[in-house]
Amino acid sequence: MKFHAPKQLNSAQAEDVALKAFVFLANDPERLDRFAGFSGFDMGNARQAATTPGFLAGVLSYYLNDEAAILAFCESEALHPLSIALAYRVIPGGDPFLEVNSGL
Repeated sequence: MKFHAPKQLNSAQAEDVALKAFVFLANDPERLDRFAGFSGFDMGNARQAATTPGFLAGVLSYYLNDEAAILAFCESEALHPLSIALAYRVIPGGDPFLEVNSGL
């Protein structure tokens, strides 16, 4: 299924993508374990960690390093995979200079 690639996201849209991405991880124990290993996320401290600055950027960074996770998440949310990179560019703690290849 093909989805329209956005040209950019604003901060509210980026936060929405990141929150949905985290919920998707939280509902898949295997992916959540990989995320914990990648980010140092501690499930015993989940509520506090989720409110720290940069947490959502860490979620998006995880996805940027796991193509299978991007594809599965974007399919479930009917998003173009480019949405992850665009969200990472504007989310606090992300990289506003991240090069985004719109050829996906």
